[in-house]
Amino acid sequence: MERLHRRLGPFAISLLLVAPASLAADSLQITSPASGTVVSPGQTISISVAADPAVQQVALFPEPPLPEAQAGFSAGEFNLTIPAGIPPGPHDLRALGVSGGVVVTSDYLTLDVERSDDPVRLRTEPAILQLRNRGDQFPLRVIGTYNDGSQATLTASSRTAYSSDDPTVAAVSPNGIVTAVGPGKTSIVITTPSASYSLQVQVQAASPTSLFLGNGRFRVDVRWTTSSGSGDGIPVQLTADTGYFWFFGSSNVEMVIKVLNACSFSNHYWVFAGGLTNVQTVITVTDTEKNVVNTYRTPAGPAFPPIQDTAAFATCP
Repeated sequence: MERLHRRLGPFAISLLLVAPASLAADSLQITSPASGTVVSPGQTISISVAADPAVQQVALFPEPPLPEAQAGFSAGEFNLTIPAGIPPGPHDLRALGVSGGVVVTSDYLTLDVERSDDPVRLRTEPAILQLRNRGDQFPLRVIGTYNDGSQATLTASSRTAYSSDDPTVAAVSPNGIVTAVGPGKTSIVITTPSASYSLQVQVQAASPTSLFLGNGRFRVDVRWTTSSGSGDGIPVQLTADTGYFWFFGSSNVEMVIKVLNACSFSNHYWVFAGGLTNVQTVITVTDTEKNVVNTYRTPAGPAFPPIQDTAAFATCP
């Protein structure tokens, strides 16, 4: 809002009415360059805008991380400098103006930002991907390293291509979103004109009583016991690292647990858990990648003692 007010004048806030698409398309247009034009980081390009005489206070509005454009020497001309560190890929902008007290907009112009050189190495975040259920999705981040040692995020670059070695296990979209299809293991292959990388993907054959944390790497199982019987805790996922279990009814939360990646400063994965129960539990946490198991037992009777294990798994990375 502040930006529109600054660029369109003191009446901008009161004029923030969306114009019909036909009005926008007919009265205000970006005439050059063509949408899809390839530009390079650091390059300054000229953008031309044509407007009906009734359209006043025309301005160019690039979407972040593109910076504001500067007015050129001629009416309807703007100069835009592509930032040196901008991620390669599509970036959008449009023109705005005021006509008859209404804010009108042009269609979007998409610029394809690409470096002139290609990466020599690729990697992904995460380095290994584990998904639990069919239909689960995870957006990859692809990072390229160049000859000069610099790095850039290439996930959305038009030069980055994705494929799955086994689409019956995991599929991948053109913009790097991995979808679990069925249990098993496969690889997602990421390629650029000069480099390639293979990401290992595992889709779990999920048990209804297992909770998968740490992006699917750690399996948590809980067995409860009372004087009248025993059973398996039923998990509910909260975040990629945290979830809870219920024992006797879905509205009655009994235990919450999280597995934290503290590898960057402690060289361990941490396990923290807390309970709202006094029944006996056996909590089994398994690092499915390294096949390491930790078991935590809480007795019947006293309140559930907090678990704060900061040395749980020395299995980094």
